[in-house]
Amino acid sequence: MEQTYFISGANRGIGFSMVQQLAAKSGVKIIATARDPTSATALNELAKANSQVKVVQLDVSDEESIKKAAKNVLQYTDSIDVFVSNAAVAKSFGNLLDTPREQWVEHFHTNVLGSIRLFQELYPLIKKGTQKKVIFISSDCGSLNLDIRLNFSAYGQSKAALNYSTKELARQLEPENFIVAAVHPGHVSTDMGKGGEKAFLAADEANAKNFFTPESKITPDESASALCKLFENLSVTGKFLSYDGTELPW
Repeated sequence: MEQTYFISGANRGIGFSMVQQLAAKSGVKIIATARDPTSATALNELAKANSQVKVVQLDVSDEESIKKAAKNVLQYTDSIDVFVSNAAVAKSFGNLLDTPREQWVEHFHTNVLGSIRLFQELYPLIKKGTQKKVIFISSDCGSLNLDIRLNFSAYGQSKAALNYSTKELARQLEPENFIVAAVHPGHVSTDMGKGGEKAFLAADEANAKNFFTPESKITPDESASALCKLFENLSVTGKFLSYDGTELPW
């Protein structure tokens, strides 16, 4: 039986690597979103070469774009088995007292509200799916209990809020047999990840080196490979997991 995946933020980084690896499998359809499909060259080439991949325009910071994307998905499927909310922004790496209002608004609007609104719009299709798996790509810096001595400011707090939403959805949707999880993708060497590391090294070199160790850093392909396995084997709801399947503290 064909399985349908929905992956937001699929034009580059971890999202694109996940689409690539899933597209190599038989019996899988992938709805892959990009904020600007006209500039998503690699994703478009993949979709052109592989009919399993369908590209949909989506800007999770824009309400009308979310609604339009949900309608456009219906062109390709009437159900979603695995929903992966991956689109996010990460621009706030600094002292909380110095973080401007605009950064708070952007991070919460995209990383929290955008993720939840997207799920709300696609919920009817996910409910029709055979697996009903809902994954929110989070971050270890969203944990309230890990001793991370770096200032993730608005980004970290937005991921903590997303984690709260994950727990709440897992509890509310358990009677409907949904499996809902927040997943840390690892310290991935994407443009976003490299930008954060560079900013932290400049601001707090000692703690940054302890956090971004050579052993902890992985490539987008390594992260995506582990994530795809995790999604396939995921069977317990309401967990905060690392990409390798280990459970993280909320």
